[in-house]
Amino acid sequence: MFKLLRITRTDGTEVTAEGRKADIVRFEHRFKGPIGIMFTEDGFFMEHMWFFGWCAEKRVNPDIPDFDEWIEDVESVEVIEEAEENPSDPSPSPSA
Repeated sequence: MFKLLRITRTDGTEVTAEGRKADIVRFEHRFKGPIGIMFTEDGFFMEHMWFFGWCAEKRVNPDIPDFDEWIEDVESVEVIEEAEENPSDPSPSPSA
C-alpha cells in the first residue's frame, strides 16, 4: 500500500510525496488500527488521508509544522497513483 500523494496548499503550491512503510506505522500508532481503516464500509475519514499525507510530506520536508497546524494551510490531499516500494536501504545479500 504505497501511494504517491499530491498535497495542495491553500496558496496553490503542490507537493508530491510517496507514502512509505514508516508512514503506515505512524498511522497505525495514531489511530490504533490497521491502515485499512482508511477504506472501510463505515466511511472515509478525511483526517486519515490527510494524516497519511502529512507523514509522507514530513519525510520530504522535515520543517513542516505539527499536523494540527499543517492542516490549516492544506487545501487537499489526493492519491495520484499506486507507487512501487523503493527502499532507500535495501537488505544486504546473504554472505556465503
